Amino acid sequence: MSTWLMHHGVKGQKWGVRNGPPYPIESQKLTDRKFKKIVANRNNNKDYYDPNRKLSIYNVDRWGEDKDHNIMYVTGFSGSGKTTMADKFAEAYDSDVIHLDVFMPNYFTEDSEYRQYRSKQFVEYLNEHWPTWETELKLAQEDDGDTVYNRYNNQFRRMLEQYGSDMYGKQKVVAEGIQIIDNNLFTGDHQYLWDQPVALMNTDIQQSLLSAINRDFDDDHIFTNDEVSGYVEWYNDMWQDMRWINQLLNMDADELIKASEAEQNGINLNEFMSRR
Repeated sequence: MSTWLMHHGVKGQKWGVRNGPPYPIESQKLTDRKFKKIVANRNNNKDYYDPNRKLSIYNVDRWGEDKDHNIMYVTGFSGSGKTTMADKFAEAYDSDVIHLDVFMPNYFTEDSEYRQYRSKQFVEYLNEHWPTWETELKLAQEDDGDTVYNRYNNQFRRMLEQYGSDMYGKQKVVAEGIQIIDNNLFTGDHQYLWDQPVALMNTDIQQSLLSAINRDFDDDHIFTNDEVSGYVEWYNDMWQDMRWINQLLNMDADELIKASEAEQNGINLNEFMSRR
């Protein structure tokens, strides 16, 4: 049996006490200039990768406690190391990892062999309990409006939670992806994560970006202005998502009730946080 150590919460934190937050600060936000500087020094910054990624884990003592807390949600920036961390959780607990990228619209890949390889057990579960899921996923991917897209996402979330519940007592479940914090998986119900087991990769935004472009592009790739602005917008959106989820997970119960009421009244969590 292997043993590995990771950071749980923040310095001085006691079990059961929300004592944060270690969330990203304003100076971390990207600009086109910062992006171009990272790319220009890309080959010189290969050693910028830090294997000791910053990890904060919330409600870990509840993981596997009952049917409603049998999934560990692992999330963070693209390139933050969340997939690697999820695989480590799975290896330690002999669990199946659900890689959300291959099940969600806008991230969907038609490489079914890849999907089968990465989340085989969950795919078999979907095939049994939701036989039309692949067809509906393709329709959601092609849909220009929100109706089909949202219907698929809502049904997928129900199936994911049902899977976690059905696996209770058999094995713990790990789900990883940025969809946990953006407006895909928990649209209109982000406070659901408050008492769930969540592992946040609080890796620096620039370090995450560097890891992502090293992963996704050849060394000699020349970024167009549209690519630069697209990446900057995407990472700043993720920065906002990381900001609010760190704040959410450090709320007390009274604040959570207020956030839930605000979201039900059409005030999203980012707006609610800005008013605190």
